[in-house]
Amino acid sequence: MASLSVTALKLRQPILATLLADRGMSGALLMALGAHLSATALGWPGFDCPIRAATGVPCPGCGLSRASTAMLHGQWGQMAQYHLFAPLFLIAFIFIGMAAVLPKPAQMALAQRMAHVEQRTGMVAVTLIIFVMYWLGRLLWLRESFVNLILK
Repeated sequence: MASLSVTALKLRQPILATLLADRGMSGALLMALGAHLSATALGWPGFDCPIRAATGVPCPGCGLSRASTAMLHGQWGQMAQYHLFAPLFLIAFIFIGMAAVLPKPAQMALAQRMAHVEQRTGMVAVTLIIFVMYWLGRLLWLRESFVNLILK
């Protein structure tokens, strides 16, 4: 029983809030993700996935850039084919962008609010767990179509 309560506490540790409180990291992520998303939207090659390059296996985030671009163009069906987590990715991207450009007091207030939400709900940790489960499902049951979709 104690192990279950320790696990519940770990799930409630702030993850996104920690990132939002670090302006340098938020700014670096905003620039890198923005450049990658922009390149993808323009049809240019973005950053290669280091996990796929090293192992030949698509990572949990493979397809997110194209899914996000499709979603922003209103192509919801195509977005769903590439990656169902694109809406959550874009919401996180907006929060990261806000943390990178807001004045310091507003940035810290945003980080504190997010920490409060994460500590009460554990939603970011649970979402990351579901994200990995979604990836494993795609690899185990839809491997050929998943890999072909990513490689095209």
